[in-house]
Amino acid sequence: MKPAHYKFSVISILVLFIFGIYFFQKLKAPFSYTKTNAEEVTLVDGFPSVPVYPNSNLIESTKTPKELDYSYSSTWNTNDSVPLVSAWFIQNLAAHGKQITQYPADLKDPDVQLIVIDTTDRIMNISIIADHEKGNTKIVVEEYKFDVEDEEES
Repeated sequence: MKPAHYKFSVISILVLFIFGIYFFQKLKAPFSYTKTNAEEVTLVDGFPSVPVYPNSNLIESTKTPKELDYSYSSTWNTNDSVPLVSAWFIQNLAAHGKQITQYPADLKDPDVQLIVIDTTDRIMNISIIADHEKGNTKIVVEEYKFDVEDEEES
């Protein structure tokens, strides 16, 4: 192979590789939004109605295909304590038409609390987790379709 052809082949492969990475990122973009320092995150389309904790910042929102439906997950952070955030959700979920089916095991636990909301065919988990490294609290809201077959296998 002549040096000119070799150089052309290497450049062509590099260009194809760069375009491949670019298009892979574009393909993934409609289903996931993660906050960078310069932009504000918004909830993905179709995210379920849920009260948003005051003075919290949305840092991530995702929509993942699951069979014929989607599962959703969004994460906020706040400087308030886990018990304070949990108490607020317990007090405010009913106003948004949500009925809690599982309350946190220990309402005073400073590290982690879980609130579960079941409907006929969907489950929403609200996980409230202390992030001791960053000195704040994460609020993770996940909703997915409840599969009766999954329950029967348990």
